[in-house]
Amino acid sequence: HPSAISLSQRERVKHAFTLAEVFSSHFAGHRKTAFTLAEVLITLGIIGIVAALTMPNLIANYQKKQTVTQLKKAYSQLAQALKLSEVTNGEVQYWNLDAPSDEFANKYVLPYLKHSKILPVSEVNSNTKYRFLDGTYASAASGFYGGTAIEIADGTIITVDSWTPSDNSFRTFYIDINGYKKPNVFGKDMFVFWLRSGADLKPYFHQYTREELLFDTSLLQRCTKDKTSFAGMGCATVIMLDGWEIKDDYPW
Repeated sequence: HPSAISLSQRERVKHAFTLAEVFSSHFAGHRKTAFTLAEVLITLGIIGIVAALTMPNLIANYQKKQTVTQLKKAYSQLAQALKLSEVTNGEVQYWNLDAPSDEFANKYVLPYLKHSKILPVSEVNSNTKYRFLDGTYASAASGFYGGTAIEIADGTIITVDSWTPSDNSFRTFYIDINGYKKPNVFGKDMFVFWLRSGADLKPYFHQYTREELLFDTSLLQRCTKDKTSFAGMGCATVIMLDGWEIKDDYPW
């Protein structure tokens, strides 16, 4: 009952209500009207358009950096293994570079690659179907299909080519940086290197310039999407010449 409330209590209650009214009136002018459904949909549409324009470039840039990282690692591992092999087997110039691929792999490569194993040729051939950069499929008769494949711990597959020149001058290696995973395309996840007599491991066609490998239409096995023989086999050289980077003019 009002009479039961003391004067001081009534004053405190009155003061509290006064403060509440002041607080409410002060912030009433700062209230904002909510977005309409149309405004929300327009905003979402703009965000979607921006994402559609930028996401492909972001994804491509990420894939390029990941490719370079994996390729550099695989190349380093193989190069180091071959150097270790020289300690046991003598310098490369004294190796039997034209030995059968399984014999070559088991003697010169496999013992010097940590956590590696030979993969059955039938397994490799049934799980992969490689394409060149111009979209054509690599023939089953290509050397790497009949070669000896070595899988290392991270899933990279290094294949010792079955074909060798008659002068025992070099041996070719194919490095698939992500194993059986797609795209299985030369210049994207499959790269080619060779070991020449009396030299270190080099990218395929390392004797040419990047301009020749990218733009010289008379050169075969270059790094291009143009219709040409074995398009993409020279791409490791381009990446290395560019300081381990995939630049904008690379045929990605």
